[in-house]
Amino acid sequence: MADRKVMTGDPTASPPTHGAYDPGDKLVDPLGAELAGGVDADYLNRQLGPNLSGDPSSDFVISDGGSGTIDISAGTAFIREGSGLGSKLVRIAYAGETGVALPVDPGENWVYLDYNSGSPVVGVTTGPLSINLQSQLVIGRVYRIGSALNIWNVGQHFENYGTRACFKDFEVFGAQRASGLILGEAGTRNVTVTAGAFYCSHNRTTTPSVDTSGADSFSVWNSAASTSPDATGVTQVDNQQYWNGSALANLANNRYGSRFFYMDFDGDLHMQYGVDNIFNSGRVLNSDVPTPPDFLRDFAIYIGRVVIQEDGAAFFATTNPFQIAESGSIVTDHGDLSGLSDDDHPEYMRMVRASDVAGLSEDSTPRINDLLMIERASDGTKHKTKIGDFLAGWLPYPEAISRISDTSFSVTDNPLAQDTFKPGRPIYAVLSEGAGIRFLLVTGYSSGTVTVAGGLPAGITNTVFIGDFTRVIQKDFNIPGSMPEIGNSTLLSQMNKTAYRWQRGRAHIVRVMGYLDTADTGGTAATINASVEGSDALLTALSVASDKTWVASTNEIHAGNATIDQDDDVELEFNPGSSADAADLTVSLAFILE
Repeated sequence: MADRKVMTGDPTASPPTHGAYDPGDKLVDPLGAELAGGVDADYLNRQLGPNLSGDPSSDFVISDGGSGTIDISAGTAFIREGSGLGSKLVRIAYAGETGVALPVDPGENWVYLDYNSGSPVVGVTTGPLSINLQSQLVIGRVYRIGSALNIWNVGQHFENYGTRACFKDFEVFGAQRASGLILGEAGTRNVTVTAGAFYCSHNRTTTPSVDTSGADSFSVWNSAASTSPDATGVTQVDNQQYWNGSALANLANNRYGSRFFYMDFDGDLHMQYGVDNIFNSGRVLNSDVPTPPDFLRDFAIYIGRVVIQEDGAAFFATTNPFQIAESGSIVTDHGDLSGLSDDDHPEYMRMVRASDVAGLSEDSTPRINDLLMIERASDGTKHKTKIGDFLAGWLPYPEAISRISDTSFSVTDNPLAQDTFKPGRPIYAVLSEGAGIRFLLVTGYSSGTVTVAGGLPAGITNTVFIGDFTRVIQKDFNIPGSMPEIGNSTLLSQMNKTAYRWQRGRAHIVRVMGYLDTADTGGTAATINASVEGSDALLTALSVASDKTWVASTNEIHAGNATIDQDDDVELEFNPGSSADAADLTVSLAFILE
């Protein structure tokens, strides 16, 4: 056996060269058999291509040889003596060999048979461009990672080529349209289809033209679940209904629907209802073709769609998927562009037309107090808020939330949530209809769970609005020295001889924090509270039990009492513990501007 050729890039070894080829020569099998007899050898030489002859399941089969090598079984091949088409085609035998090295590691190795002046050898290279496919024939491909091999026996086996090509067409391409089959309209919502031709493998089928304004008709299929036509003998395209996912339903006023047409291999026309019920014609033109019933999938070819408006007297549009991609239909009106109502930019808020808002008509002029609708991206539900909220800087979070407890809710864990719900972020939650809103301060975020201060009662909707960090105002109060030995509801006035009056717009106390340098040493801890105009902001006073330790309110806020308007007075309350020896108090209040 001659030495093996190994190429790891551009091959430096040229294919064997030979003398001039005489077209009068007979095609000769070096194994002893005359191949061409008296037939012109030049003709056969050019018509018969090089290939690995024999049984592909046993000849030239690559297998794992161990330690990163391969074994190759014996076989015979028709191969050219040189790389050109004019080189003589001869038949050679290959004895097979074991332990063939694979130089590319890790990577793909292309394995081929080289004529090598009649002493065939195996070569290995990095890609097909290094193999001339005439005096060098592909045996297969091997991807090596160390001693692990992935082998693909995909050589130049061309026996029974016509049958193999036919099977490939059946399996890969199915029916392929060649000409005609153009969908159109005639009469009143009648359908026309031009005569057509299509192939399945090398078999050509023709279909006559169709015109349902005359003697022709079509069958109707409601959905993919239909096992036989739901209606036959139909001549007009319906302008009233669509498939809503479970049944036929009426199109809404002036909405557009779609109908999808197929020509079966026997020359009959079929229509399937679409699921569109949309005011935007561009979106209907670009909507996906629905899953067809088994019959249309297996025994028909899709030829286009009809778009028709509810109660329309004529088709709005027909499509020709053979010449113009349906997803690329041209629109000249911005309102007909697809995707206008998609909520695919969650970092931005989205508003809809005035006609989609309860109480507003299409031609009404919204005023500053008019309500707008905001559509949530995750569940499609709509929630109301005033335009004044947008002007004030509150933006709806574009995904739904789910309440967990008085102090937490869950969101989809994604970069938007991680960036939005940072500690210190002001938000407000929408309560059930007529129950108002609740202002909250984000205190933590972990894997889609948001913790808040301010109290999140049951019955909230799945909506929160997000404010800027500048809406949070912190006010600290320091009361030095020994605390009162009895309860005191005017700590600022009596202990500090000071007062605090709010001079901003409406705001809400959302968090009270307390710190005692010296806590009460008795068994019962001291407590603190804040008040607005004499009403306690916390439902339950905050217990401060340890020295030099901050404690914070969570869900104890009294929403009504914690609301503060301009010129309202804020006070602090203190109740001593059982030993009445606490000293040096600091209270911090967090407000959110409305």
